[in-house]
Order: sequence, then structure tokens, then C-alpha cells
Amino acid sequence: GPYKLSSWSSGSEIVLEKNENWWGDPDTLDIDKVEYYVIEDESALALAAKGGQIDFVEGMSNSVMSVYQSCQNFNILSCEGTTSNYIAFNTASKPFDDEWARKAVAYCIDRSQITTTIGGDYAKQSAVVPMSESMMYMDKDKWDSTIAESDVYIQDYDKVKEWLAKSKYPDGFEFYFYTTSQTQKQAEHLKSMVDASGSITMNLVEVPDSDIFSYMFGYKTKDNGERYYNAVGTYMMSDFLDSMGMLKTLYAGSNACEGGTNETLWTSTEADGLLDKAAQTTDDAEKMGYYTDAYKIFADECPYLGLYTSSDVYAVSDKFTYDPSPMFWYNFSYADVHVAK
Repeated sequence: GPYKLSSWSSGSEIVLEKNENWWGDPDTLDIDKVEYYVIEDESALALAAKGGQIDFVEGMSNSVMSVYQSCQNFNILSCEGTTSNYIAFNTASKPFDDEWARKAVAYCIDRSQITTTIGGDYAKQSAVVPMSESMMYMDKDKWDSTIAESDVYIQDYDKVKEWLAKSKYPDGFEFYFYTTSQTQKQAEHLKSMVDASGSITMNLVEVPDSDIFSYMFGYKTKDNGERYYNAVGTYMMSDFLDSMGMLKTLYAGSNACEGGTNETLWTSTEADGLLDKAAQTTDDAEKMGYYTDAYKIFADECPYLGLYTSSDVYAVSDKFTYDPSPMFWYNFSYADVHVAK
């Protein structure tokens, strides 16, 4: 790579310097040295940026965004990424083994309010199937029409009653929603919406940030092998920009296993077949047909409920220029950061 490790103080600082053996020619690099500072508290990090101690910050939350926006020597850059925030229903156990129970909860949620309150200025309301628009580059018009037909879950407590009546729980039910300190505020908003139905009660269970993936991916289970959570609020980031990066990752039956990324454990032979066909064709029109047919199944069955998609946001000192990419996490290089002219 363009830079190599110079020093590392655990929990404090990492210093990189130009790599004289870089194949891309180190003489073309504008920056001689890069210093990473480990600042765990996001408020302290924002104040360090405002004080001129640091030049580049990625992934600021909505709660501290105003501090960065007030920095006169920083530019706020953003681009639509691949991160989707959503609710995953555990369909392998009660009550969400019942599709009508899942849909009843979906009709409790005002996703536009969650997007505004939690996602902030750099978020967009998600379609019911979690996937950002950056991954819908192929025949965007067809994606738009498919989503418009399928995205029916708009907060409606009359619909909640109607769907409960179709379920195994006509009088309502309670469920346990797993969250962490990072997602607690979002979970509290969701709980207030669900509880307002008068028939469904959402109980919050906060687990350590370090443990949540162990629950989501099935490493921590009950003695009988069942997962602890009835539902969980989390997010997923795609490894690549094609729609398959989210559809197969979240919905494929092959991922409904220990260590798999299908946190809902929902499976559909029909949908799996459509995704397999999409992966096997090079014809864009055929591929889109398979994608959108699978999408309709996913939306109708509602094992996941998309909340909002997050843009990748950066605060960059005006001493530098940087053109962000949706694939920041996988192809970012300080070779792409240049001294402003």
C-alpha cells in the first residue's frame, strides 16, 4: 500500500508514513505522514475536529453532526453508501413465525419519523426490503415501480388490528426486542410506536455492543437451540454494489444458520431459486426480472422491515480534497486524499 506502519501506541495513536516501495510511486503522494488518533467518545472527537487537532473523520452520528457543521475549516462530504438499518424478525419461533404478526408490527412503525429523528439529514427512508438506491443502478425505473407496488407498510393502527385478526394472536402479543447502547434511542422510538397499538407490547433487552453479533448470527442460543431474540434492530453493509449484495446476504436460505447473515431464519425455496437464476445470467433484463420477482416475495412475507439507509458522511479539513465513494470501507486509500490547491 501507499503507506506503511511507523509506530503504534495501543489505545492511543497509530502513525503511518510513505512507503518507499509502493508500486504506485510514493513521489506522487501529497501526504508524507498519517496519524490516527483513538478517540472513543464521539463528542470528544467532534471537539477535537473543531479545535483543529484532526483533519479527517468518518461516520459521524446525527447527535454530533451540528458540531462538525459549525467547524469553519471543515467540509462535510457525503455519498450514498450501502448501509441499511432495519428490524429483523425471528421467524423460527413465536410470535414471528406467523407472517400476519410480522405485518402487524410493520404497520405500527412510522419509518419516516425514525428516518428523520434517528437517521438525520444524511439518511433516506428505506423501502421495506433493506437496500440502498446505490445498489439499484440496473433499470432504476423498474426498481421504483416494484418498490411502489410492494412498499405498503405505512403506520396504520387500523391495519394492525386487521392483520392481528388474521394471525394466531387476535388479542395481541408481546415480544422481546434486542438492542445495544448504540441503538437504544432508536429502539425506544420503535417501542413507543408499537406499544401505542394497544394490542402489541415491545419489551427492550439491551445487550453489550460486543455481544450483539453473537446473538444475531446464532452463536448465543437457548439450550434448545432457539435464538433469544424475537426481533432485533441492526444494520447491514454490502460488500459490493450489485443488488445481490443485500438480497442474498439477508434472505438466502443458505445463510439461515449459525454464523449466517440471515438473522430472521426465514426461508423460501421459490425466492432462493430466483436469486440463483439471477446469479447465473448475464442478461440484465433477465436478471432484473428475477430480482424484482424475489423482491415482491420478500416484501410480502416481511421477515425484515427496512427503516432507513445511511449515507457515508465525512468531515474533511479544507486543507485536503477527497472524492468519496459508496465503497469507502473496501477501497479507501490515503493515496486518494490530496492537498487542496
